[in-house]
Amino acid sequence: MSVFSPLAEQRTSIAEPEGGHSASLLVNLARLDFVSLKLAVVCAQEGSLTRAAPLCNMALMTASRRLRILEETLGCTLFHRRCRSLELTMAGAYVIKTSQEVFCLIDNMMLEIAGVPVPYGSGHENPGRSTRPAS
Repeated sequence: MSVFSPLAEQRTSIAEPEGGHSASLLVNLARLDFVSLKLAVVCAQEGSLTRAAPLCNMALMTASRRLRILEETLGCTLFHRRCRSLELTMAGAYVIKTSQEVFCLIDNMMLEIAGVPVPYGSGHENPGRSTRPAS
């Protein structure tokens, strides 16, 4: 049993919506972005927003705003803010772990498609139309 069992149970109900509809997702995916998730991961690794912001090529104010919006979007607090440090909440630890898994999957996808050869001339052809002249 996972430390995050209540969150895992919630994830299962989200991943397998009743009736096969994805409308039951709690998060507006249009507001969930990889840049903010990456910022949260770096904050967790560094333990500080001040150190994480430049590593993500962001100004401190921008990073702070992005982190706040991410927490609002997810509906949970990711970090306990201390004087000069950040401490992960239980929900934050789950979000960071899952985000790292997502980033790993994306990296693997990019490595896989980088090795796939593209047939000559297929990049701009319309597969629905024949290039042979009509007889």
